[in-house]
Amino acid sequence: MPNPEETPIEEALLRRARLDVKGALVLAGDLRRRVLERIGSTVPAPLLSQTLKSKADAVVLSLASGHADQASEWLFELVNLAQAIADAGGFSREQAQDLVEQANTILRRLNE
Repeated sequence: MPNPEETPIEEALLRRARLDVKGALVLAGDLRRRVLERIGSTVPAPLLSQTLKSKADAVVLSLASGHADQASEWLFELVNLAQAIADAGGFSREQAQDLVEQANTILRRLNE
Protein backbone atom coordinates (compact mmCIF):
# COMPACT_ATOMS: atom_id res chain seq x y z
CA MET A 1 0.00 0.00 0.00
CA PRO A 2 1.51 3.36 -1.00
CA ASN A 3 2.35 5.84 1.68
CA PRO A 4 -0.15 8.72 1.46
CA GLU A 5 2.71 11.17 1.88
CA GLU A 6 4.60 9.86 -1.18
CA THR A 7 4.40 11.87 -4.37
CA PRO A 8 3.71 10.11 -7.66
CA ILE A 9 7.39 10.57 -8.58
CA GLU A 10 8.57 8.93 -5.34
CA GLU A 11 6.09 6.13 -5.88
CA ALA A 12 7.41 5.57 -9.43
CA LEU A 13 11.00 5.54 -8.18
CA LEU A 14 10.18 2.99 -5.50
CA ARG A 15 8.39 0.79 -8.03
CA ARG A 16 11.40 1.01 -10.37
CA ALA A 17 13.79 0.14 -7.53
CA ARG A 18 11.78 -2.98 -6.76
CA LEU A 19 11.90 -3.97 -10.43
CA ASP A 20 15.66 -3.45 -10.58
CA VAL A 21 16.17 -5.72 -7.56
CA LYS A 22 14.00 -8.39 -9.18
CA GLY A 23 16.00 -8.17 -12.40
CA ALA A 24 19.24 -8.30 -10.43
CA LEU A 25 17.95 -11.37 -8.59
CA VAL A 26 17.41 -13.20 -11.89
CA LEU A 27 20.95 -12.30 -12.95
CA ALA A 28 22.29 -13.37 -9.54
CA GLY A 29 20.70 -16.79 -9.99
CA ASP A 30 22.58 -17.09 -13.27
CA LEU A 31 25.81 -15.97 -11.56
CA ARG A 32 25.34 -18.66 -8.91
CA ARG A 33 24.84 -21.26 -11.66
CA ARG A 34 28.06 -20.10 -13.33
CA VAL A 35 29.95 -20.30 -10.04
CA LEU A 36 28.77 -23.88 -9.56
CA GLU A 37 29.82 -24.72 -13.13
CA ARG A 38 33.30 -23.24 -12.56
CA ILE A 39 33.70 -25.16 -9.32
CA GLY A 40 32.58 -28.37 -11.02
CA SER A 41 34.76 -27.95 -14.12
CA THR A 42 38.01 -26.91 -12.42
CA VAL A 43 39.86 -27.91 -9.33
CA PRO A 44 40.28 -24.81 -7.15
CA ALA A 45 41.11 -25.39 -3.50
CA PRO A 46 38.05 -26.78 -1.67
CA LEU A 47 38.00 -23.94 0.87
CA LEU A 48 38.10 -21.30 -1.88
CA SER A 49 35.41 -23.16 -3.83
CA GLN A 50 33.11 -23.27 -0.82
CA THR A 51 33.78 -19.61 -0.04
CA LEU A 52 33.00 -18.58 -3.62
CA LYS A 53 29.77 -20.59 -3.57
CA SER A 54 28.84 -19.06 -0.22
CA LYS A 55 29.32 -15.55 -1.60
CA ALA A 56 27.14 -16.35 -4.63
CA ASP A 57 24.48 -17.75 -2.28
CA ALA A 58 24.70 -14.62 -0.13
CA VAL A 59 24.13 -12.41 -3.18
CA VAL A 60 20.98 -14.32 -4.10
CA LEU A 61 19.64 -14.37 -0.53
CA SER A 62 20.36 -10.66 -0.02
CA LEU A 63 18.54 -9.71 -3.19
CA ALA A 64 15.65 -12.04 -2.39
CA SER A 65 15.33 -10.19 0.93
CA GLY A 66 15.47 -6.81 -0.81
CA HIS A 67 18.90 -5.88 0.55
CA ALA A 68 20.58 -4.47 -2.54
CA ASP A 69 23.38 -2.72 -0.62
CA GLN A 70 24.33 -5.92 1.15
CA ALA A 71 24.20 -7.82 -2.16
CA SER A 72 26.57 -5.25 -3.67
CA GLU A 73 29.09 -5.87 -0.90
CA TRP A 74 28.89 -9.63 -1.48
CA LEU A 75 29.37 -9.06 -5.21
CA PHE A 76 32.55 -7.07 -4.62
CA GLU A 77 33.87 -9.85 -2.40
CA LEU A 78 32.95 -12.47 -4.99
CA VAL A 79 34.83 -10.54 -7.69
CA ASN A 80 37.93 -10.25 -5.51
CA LEU A 81 37.81 -13.95 -4.68
CA ALA A 82 37.31 -15.03 -8.31
CA GLN A 83 40.34 -12.96 -9.30
CA ALA A 84 42.37 -14.43 -6.42
CA ILE A 85 41.44 -17.97 -7.50
CA ALA A 86 42.58 -17.12 -11.05
CA ASP A 87 45.84 -15.67 -9.69
CA ALA A 88 46.41 -18.93 -7.82
CA GLY A 89 45.74 -20.97 -10.96
CA GLY A 90 42.39 -22.40 -9.85
CA PHE A 91 40.49 -20.75 -12.71
CA SER A 92 41.64 -19.52 -16.06
CA ARG A 93 41.61 -15.76 -16.52
CA GLU A 94 38.66 -16.17 -18.91
CA GLN A 95 36.66 -18.16 -16.37
CA ALA A 96 37.26 -15.56 -13.68
CA GLN A 97 36.50 -12.72 -16.10
CA ASP A 98 33.15 -14.30 -16.96
CA LEU A 99 32.17 -14.20 -13.28
CA VAL A 100 33.48 -10.64 -12.91
CA GLU A 101 31.47 -9.45 -15.92
CA GLN A 102 28.29 -11.08 -14.61
CA ALA A 103 28.82 -9.49 -11.20
CA ASN A 104 29.38 -6.10 -12.85
CA THR A 105 26.16 -6.53 -14.84
CA ILE A 106 24.27 -7.10 -11.58
CA LEU A 107 25.92 -4.07 -9.97
CA ARG A 108 24.93 -1.90 -12.92
CA ARG A 109 21.36 -3.17 -12.65
CA LEU A 110 21.27 -2.26 -8.97
CA ASN A 111 22.62 1.22 -9.64
CA GLU A 112 20.44 2.20 -12.61
